[in-house]
Amino acid sequence: LGLGMPLYFVQGVDRGVLQGQTRFGPLALSYQAEMWARLLGAVVLVALGFAVNGAVAGVTLSLLATWLVGVWFLRPRQASERHTQPLPQADRRAILSFAGPVVAALIGQVMINNSDILIVKHFFPAEEAGHYAALALIGRIVFFATLSVVAAMFPLVAQKQQRGEPHRHL
Repeated sequence: LGLGMPLYFVQGVDRGVLQGQTRFGPLALSYQAEMWARLLGAVVLVALGFAVNGAVAGVTLSLLATWLVGVWFLRPRQASERHTQPLPQADRRAILSFAGPVVAALIGQVMINNSDILIVKHFFPAEEAGHYAALALIGRIVFFATLSVVAAMFPLVAQKQQRGEPHRHL
């Protein structure tokens, strides 16, 4: 799980960019890639006998899948826009001062979303912990479904709010 943390940070940035650009197709694909890689990877690895370690590896595989979606949809576009103007020093400082709390929040989110699996791994036999972890990952489908709706609606509502336009219909 720790090996996947850098990918989790990149995933957060990529999704934020896609959300801010209201590119919901690639954003939805990012969530789908994460969910299916997590579900299938965890179930296959648990079935192969890796127990809870297989379920945790499924989480890391899902972060890799999401990173690949970001690479596909964002990196070529950003590469063509890169080096147009150097980033001013004041903007660099603002980004760095914002990055600390974001990193802390992302680490907290990973711990909250996966602490149950780590606790079960500690207190239960490996096979039972692996079964629990696989079922817990399946249960997170609800989380992904609702988060996708929020991620799609937030920039649209924020734009309309900023312009003083009605947005309750959204």
